[in-house]
Amino acid sequence: ARSPPANVVAVPSYRSAIELLGEAGWQERYADMLDAHARLAECLCLTVDYAGAFTVIDAALARATSTVDRGILHTAKTLALLHMGQMPEALECGRQGAELFGLGLPSESAAIQSMLQAEIGAILERTARIGVENLIGLPRMSDPHTLTLLPLLAHCLPAAYQCNQDMFALICCKMVSLSLAHGNCGLSARAYGSFAALVSSGLGRYADAYRFAKLGADLCRRLNDPSVASSTSFLFAMFASHWMRPMDESIELFRQGIAHGVQTGDHQHAA
Repeated sequence: ARSPPANVVAVPSYRSAIELLGEAGWQERYADMLDAHARLAECLCLTVDYAGAFTVIDAALARATSTVDRGILHTAKTLALLHMGQMPEALECGRQGAELFGLGLPSESAAIQSMLQAEIGAILERTARIGVENLIGLPRMSDPHTLTLLPLLAHCLPAAYQCNQDMFALICCKMVSLSLAHGNCGLSARAYGSFAALVSSGLGRYADAYRFAKLGADLCRRLNDPSVASSTSFLFAMFASHWMRPMDESIELFRQGIAHGVQTGDHQHAA
């Protein structure tokens, strides 16, 4: 549960679990210890005890034994910084987490622009050969590293949007490129919709934007992933649908996005 009373009650429960497992738990029941720390950090964040959340995350990071586990903890730390409104710090935390997976995101404007243009060109070239509509048939993403990296990148997006629009665009492109290389997951649907916004606003390629945004919405339905239903509907309506279809269809997409957002707690896109 994510209601404030439930999170308040959960905090001592997770602390007790960590205490009962003890220091030996990191060797004897590593998965349980890691899970307890991650859940405790989430509850502390949701009860606005950010200092406590960072203490728990850092303690777990010191014990984490795999790239995937460290990536999960960096994602939790990035999310906590977002809740605090510390956007530059959240973006930097996400950049550091991405480096664990071999994904370097530059900080210099010229380097970001150069990488961004290369990514956009590569995506458009590859999807022109495959056919945007055919991307829905890509296999399900199964690589654990990529499945951990995509949520980390997704949590970087709100911070990048406020701090550096080119970095925001680059992260969107990286999410698309990872999906093309490793297959689709729920966040791939959001990535395709975000790429539609870039193609529409930045390049004026409205027909292509419509195809990518529709792909995102269609993939969301195929995967039956409600967590991205609000974002894909919003992106479709905001950046693509109205260029190609009657306005009534865009209004209906906005309504669907609001309904999905209220149901799933995606208030950012519902609003």
